Amino acid sequence: MSKQTRLCFLPSGELTYYNSEDPLPDYPLLNHAQLWPKLCHNDSLILNAIKLNSQSLLLRLPDDVLRPILQDAVREPLEFSLEREAYWRLYDDDIYWSSYSDDIDDSAMFGPARGWIRYMATYRLIWVCKRFHALVLPFMYGNVSLDVTTHYFDCPPQEKLFRDEILRRPLLQNYIRHLAVYNQSLQSPIVQLACAFPHINKLSLKRVRNEGEIDLSLIGPAKDQSRTASFISIQFHSLHTRPEAVKRFLEWPKELHEFIVNDMTYTGYSWAETEPDPSYRWNYRLLVDVLSPQKDHLRFLDLGWLGYDRDQNTFQVSAFPNLRSMALSVAYQYPNEKACPNWLTPSLNTLILDLHMNDIQCGPGSHNCMHTGGAESVVSFARMAREWSNKDGGAVGLRRIGIRVYSRGYDAWEEEDEWSCRHGKYDQEMWTNLVQYLKDIQGQGFEAFWL
Repeated sequence: MSKQTRLCFLPSGELTYYNSEDPLPDYPLLNHAQLWPKLCHNDSLILNAIKLNSQSLLLRLPDDVLRPILQDAVREPLEFSLEREAYWRLYDDDIYWSSYSDDIDDSAMFGPARGWIRYMATYRLIWVCKRFHALVLPFMYGNVSLDVTTHYFDCPPQEKLFRDEILRRPLLQNYIRHLAVYNQSLQSPIVQLACAFPHINKLSLKRVRNEGEIDLSLIGPAKDQSRTASFISIQFHSLHTRPEAVKRFLEWPKELHEFIVNDMTYTGYSWAETEPDPSYRWNYRLLVDVLSPQKDHLRFLDLGWLGYDRDQNTFQVSAFPNLRSMALSVAYQYPNEKACPNWLTPSLNTLILDLHMNDIQCGPGSHNCMHTGGAESVVSFARMAREWSNKDGGAVGLRRIGIRVYSRGYDAWEEEDEWSCRHGKYDQEMWTNLVQYLKDIQGQGFEAFWL
């Protein structure tokens, strides 16, 4: 087997190569993460980097060759600085758990210090010369993930570091295309700042919490800022806020094309158990009002199960005249004849039906998601949709019906769910059902697919 050679950035700023079969270079460890500006901009090692790299053959490569090398090299350090989970990826399980031993110094074993030093080494490099500044910065800031959780050991205060840096260097804001933020309210400074990024395409907000009384004026834009945000896609995961707060926030984008929200309740639980405050309970009727600021611009909806009001089949898709694709969770209520006049509009071309249950501990589970009853409900709806389309004289735009089987397409999924779904004891039944029901959907004149 041939050996793989990859680029490595040393903490000094020096460029070198290492063989993939060899251990990673021994980076020095920090007892505590120091402040970003001191380490990345005022460190004397930056001044030495030019001399260190002057003999490197790598620097003589043309931009079109060097760019993909740098892109691969900076991807992991970016995660190490801006997403908590990536701090642990240098460590296998036995090292991770051994760090809990009384005989081992935690500060020398846990990931933040080691991950942070790797990130600093890469970050120094971009200030060495204009060439690296132009090549590396777009990679580092194109896709940023900020976990603002504060109770994880020595993780640096990521939100503050990031906010201070992009305010101090406004040019960096031009590179951000996707920003994911964890554990922040809609009126938090970092979320509000994201609305001003000039080229941002997607905003992902995970574990949003707006508790108690909400001042809507702090969530939405001022009069002169309405319809100024550039992001065209927004994704909510583990959303816990009042519907009117999200409605107010949706006054920021110029044009919102995609709205994604995952399940808001769990299998076997009622709203009384999971959400005692009625003002925080969502349903599909309220969703129409929430999305009204962007109703003329929306093209894609991906909706988890919103609750136990069971009003999904009366969801007024006609409120969104340009909606082209929609994904719906139908695990808790199968579509019936009421859904046809409400879902089937002239603009809706693609409908994806999701049969996954949402477990309170594991999230949406693939376990037996293609059981016979659920799969038959999708085919039954295809028949009803064909009958309605024929009766409606061609005013129905639906051409494609999909079944979401093994992937929701966003972070709610775990790899083990995918694996058990394909290889568990229900595997043969699920595959057999899938193949048969895709054929049945095609038999009704629709393009059938799965994802």
